[in-house]
Amino acid sequence: MTKNELFIVEGKSACSALRLASDKKSQCVYAIQGKLANISKMSHDAVEANHECKQLFNKLGGDFASAYQIDNLPYSRVLILMDPDIDGSHSSALVLSFFARYCEPIVQNGLLSIIKPPMFKACAQGGEPVYAWSEAELQQLLSASHAGQSMQTTRFKGIAQFSIDECHEFLSNPASRRESVLSLA
Repeated sequence: MTKNELFIVEGKSACSALRLASDKKSQCVYAIQGKLANISKMSHDAVEANHECKQLFNKLGGDFASAYQIDNLPYSRVLILMDPDIDGSHSSALVLSFFARYCEPIVQNGLLSIIKPPMFKACAQGGEPVYAWSEAELQQLLSASHAGQSMQTTRFKGIAQFSIDECHEFLSNPASRRESVLSLA
């Protein structure tokens, strides 16, 4: 059975959290151990010999012996989901570099997206939490919506910090997550 979406995440802890919230019938979660190699500084042979690169390419239905064929992709979409910090941004850039060099048809066909997880959760005492995806959004949220209220703010450092419900709402649910479809155009 073909899954509709493949999530590429960094590390087993992020993978575990997202797997609990994802739809097992239509979503697959794949964890890269550590950061993917910086392939822009590597020869083709070195990339092909790299364990993580080889594993990712295999997961995408590729074979280093020939150019990537979009028909081999066992998913209808590929989603990059990294931690909401500078390290996660760097990890996303490394994965994007891999796709641009080895899986360009996935990008050209609009099948690659980046999921942007919230960076902050704020909650007034006894109130419902509200979420922000940037520091500017958090400041706007705190000053406009909750003026005069004392808010407790939490900075998410990793995907593993999200509850199952938060993972579902902000990361795995296509109707409520924030994502950017990537294009080489």
